[in-house]
Amino acid sequence: MGIQLIICMEANKKCKSDYFYIKDTIEFFYNYDHAHTKFTQIYMDGKGNYRKANVVNEIEKAIREYSVNGKDSKSYVLYFFDCDAYDSKPEDASFLKEAEKYCEQNHYRFGWFCRDVEDVYLKKRVADTEKKNTALQFTKKKKITDVKSSDLRSKTYGKQRSNICSILDDYLQRKDNR
Repeated sequence: MGIQLIICMEANKKCKSDYFYIKDTIEFFYNYDHAHTKFTQIYMDGKGNYRKANVVNEIEKAIREYSVNGKDSKSYVLYFFDCDAYDSKPEDASFLKEAEKYCEQNHYRFGWFCRDVEDVYLKKRVADTEKKNTALQFTKKKKITDVKSSDLRSKTYGKQRSNICSILDDYLQRKDNR
C-alpha cells in the first residue's frame, strides 16, 4: 500500500528548477512514509504543454507502472503552473481558467505560483538563464527555512503566494509548528 504523487511542472528536464523548490517544501514542511510514498516528476517544458500527448502519456505510464504495487496503491496527479501576469493580461488569466478546468475534468489537482515559482520562494523574478543555479543555491543554503508557510497555503491568487501546501496537506502529514 502506498501513494504516488505525480508532480507536473512547467520546467524542462534539463533545468528541473521547479522541483528543487517543491522537493524542499515537501522535506521541510511534511512527514511522510518514505517507503510507501513515491514522487514522480513530469517536466512539461512549458506550461502550454500540459495536455499534449507526451505529457499525458508520461502520466499514464507512471500510473500504470505504480499500479503493479497492488490495488491499494494510489496515484494522484498534481499540476503546478505559474500565474504570470494573470492580473493584467487577459490571456494569462484565461490560460489559468482553461488549465484549472482541464485538471477538474481529469480529477487532477491544480496548483499555482504567483507570478512564478521563484517569486513565491525568493520574492523576486529570476532570468531564465539563472533559474537552475538559483534553485540549486536555494536548496544548498536551505533557504526554505525563510519561507512562510502561510505564503504556500493561499486559497486565492496573490502576489508571491501559492496553494502548494493546501494541496500537499491532502496527501502528506504536516510537521509540527509548520
